[in-house]
Amino acid sequence: MNDTALLKPFDRLLFVVTLILVFAMAARAPVDSDMWWALRAGKETVDLGAPYITDTLSYTFAGSYWNSHSWLFDLLLYGCYAVFQYYGLALLTGLLAAGAMGLLWFQLRGPAMYRALLLVFAGVVAAPLWTPRPQMMSLLLLSFTSWVLLSFKRQQRDWLLCLPPLMILWANLHAGYTLGLMAIGLLIAGELLDRLLIHNTENGLSWFQIRKLILVGIACGLAALLTPHGFGTWRVAFVTLGMQANHLISEWTSPDFHQAAMIPYLASVLLLLFTLGFSKKRLPGWELLTVVWFTYFAFTSRRQIGPYVYTVMPVLGRYGWDMLADWGDRMKAWHTERAKTRPPSALQAWLKRNTMPDTQENKTINLALVLLLALVAAGKLVYVANPVFMEHVYLPSLYPVQAVQWIREGEFKGNLFNEYGQGGYLSWFLPEYPVYIDARADLFGDAFILNWVDLVNGAGNWEETVETWEIGVVLIAKERKLAQELHNSSMWELIGEDLGNVLYIKIEE
Repeated sequence: MNDTALLKPFDRLLFVVTLILVFAMAARAPVDSDMWWALRAGKETVDLGAPYITDTLSYTFAGSYWNSHSWLFDLLLYGCYAVFQYYGLALLTGLLAAGAMGLLWFQLRGPAMYRALLLVFAGVVAAPLWTPRPQMMSLLLLSFTSWVLLSFKRQQRDWLLCLPPLMILWANLHAGYTLGLMAIGLLIAGELLDRLLIHNTENGLSWFQIRKLILVGIACGLAALLTPHGFGTWRVAFVTLGMQANHLISEWTSPDFHQAAMIPYLASVLLLLFTLGFSKKRLPGWELLTVVWFTYFAFTSRRQIGPYVYTVMPVLGRYGWDMLADWGDRMKAWHTERAKTRPPSALQAWLKRNTMPDTQENKTINLALVLLLALVAAGKLVYVANPVFMEHVYLPSLYPVQAVQWIREGEFKGNLFNEYGQGGYLSWFLPEYPVYIDARADLFGDAFILNWVDLVNGAGNWEETVETWEIGVVLIAKERKLAQELHNSSMWELIGEDLGNVLYIKIEE
């Protein structure tokens, strides 16, 4: 990965320091709601000695086939937890985020300081998506794929043949492998757009290279079938995207710019428009299609902000530097003309006298700085992922920890009815009680999820559901209409309230 921004020791220092900062941003308390069912699926894979594809986490779909498209990542996630507990989950997230940003560095233009600033900004935009989930692996592999395609486009190196084997791994880690196929398809479409419609072949790929890219794309599509699910790997990617229930799931909804976490994304889009508007260079078809495609999807779903960062931000960075360099040339020419009539300032003279060479002493100082920052980042990880803090501070502030303890100690009869977003947590911390539903939307499907919404909002026949599924324990949010129905029923007893959730048990007749 030779790069002009890593030729000098100071540049390499900035690169390492930037990645440490990204790691420190991403290594935080692992509390994502979907992480829990992924951990449980990973454990089931270990216990089975084979990919976990038959549901046992719920009683409503028990025994049903489940397309566990992220089975390999679930296994990795559980392995990190089994060995390092919560530290391992935070460490994995930090390393994946830093790795993806490191690859983005090599897709930019300009000096190291500029790249470092842009990477930190990109990290702020992507930060809400950095959680211990399979999507993190997709973001890393998307960043790698984008770097391979850009290198091929720039005629720097041809690593296209590494993409089909990579796609096999990716398809077993997460259904987000389709992002890689999109990136390849956009490059092909962009080159064809330039040649056939715009008739621009400047710095474009040859017909031989385009043909090779098409063949590699086809090979990648076929490689994605080499999973335990075969053609089901293709199906799950598109079924999930087209679900009607997605509008009920926060990560699939459009970004809400009233939320502070979404403001950096909005700022990046405005900066992108400003940069492209003032740039003297015209975007080639590939970059134009990439910007439009991934920016559009990020506006439709906050989940897609991650792919936007690793595909569009490099374009922003490249054209942003071109714009700044052009402005810099103008300023330099102005200063040169001005310097003919004025002597150097005291500051300019001091800087000229005190420019330090790259000595062994400087290298030692750089190494000490890197070690210090790495120690601070490691300290942050240890602090936020400490099991004591996790179990006594973070988890009780987000999940019904006390209610789970009541259920475990009470050994209540009947099945458990629960909140959609808490199903994963309950599967991990209360494995003896299979859940009614969890966040595996691809398993439960539109009809079942929408029926659950009707039930908790009082629009469905909850009494019939209780009889059909032999429900004896209900743990739901207090504001739900169903909670009011249970409160008014003589057949249900309130055990307690925990963090806005109420626990009811059915009274035996």
